[in-house]
Amino acid sequence: MSETLIASDALLLFHAILLIVGALLPVVNPPGDVPIFLAMTRGCDEATRRSLARRIAIYSFALLAGSMLFGSFVLRLFDLSVSALQAAGGAVV
Repeated sequence: MSETLIASDALLLFHAILLIVGALLPVVNPPGDVPIFLAMTRGCDEATRRSLARRIAIYSFALLAGSMLFGSFVLRLFDLSVSALQAAGGAVV
């Protein structure tokens, strides 16, 4: 019984991870950002580029994790609904 629950939970986690990655990759677009990063760091040595890339990845992760953890709180704080946020995002795009 517990083995089926563990397998079911693992499957749900796998689906959630796929959904999150599938939703974030088109927005973040790492392959499209590489030429921009290289152009902005022209003249920098490899160690500086590596350090900048690491900091960018850490800050981006922190921003996404903070949005996931505190996003609903901020929406409730400003009395916004998800549909209003989607409409505003669609208008911006």
